[in-house]
Amino acid sequence: MKEANETKYWLLLLHESEYLDDSSYESVNEDCLNLIRLLVSIIKRMKCAA
Repeated sequence: MKEANETKYWLLLLHESEYLDDSSYESVNEDCLNLIRLLVSIIKRMKCAA
């Protein structure tokens, strides 16, 4: 989860510094957000099962 959030941060920096254009950033960022949502869901389920 920490690495996914750090990746989100670095993607934002790359976009703001114009290393990533808008469409590339939006595509990769959406994938990153979906991964974070999935990880949050897994963590919540594991906490409820414990």
